[in-house]
Amino acid sequence: MNRESIAWGTQVDEHDEALHAKKGVGIGGALATEAKQNFLVGMSIPAHDHLALTVATTTDTWVYKTGGAAGTTVATVLVTYTDSGKGTITTIAKS
Repeated sequence: MNRESIAWGTQVDEHDEALHAKKGVGIGGALATEAKQNFLVGMSIPAHDHLALTVATTTDTWVYKTGGAAGTTVATVLVTYTDSGKGTITTIAKS
């Protein structure tokens, strides 16, 4: 795996020895720290075949499922913004 092959949203195999051998991984043209690498691994989304988006005033909720719309939820990502203009993200949480 090379620096150019990792981008935001890419699922990373946390057991990939080649990845761990690197001192940093290129993210948007900059070297990522180990903390950023761990964040990306922790934010990976399991295999899914359905994605639902719920938009509210200051949040967007992304629900990932297997088995279609009525299937099993495999991950939920909550994006929280500072205000209703949604110009600035305050938190991104995955559960």
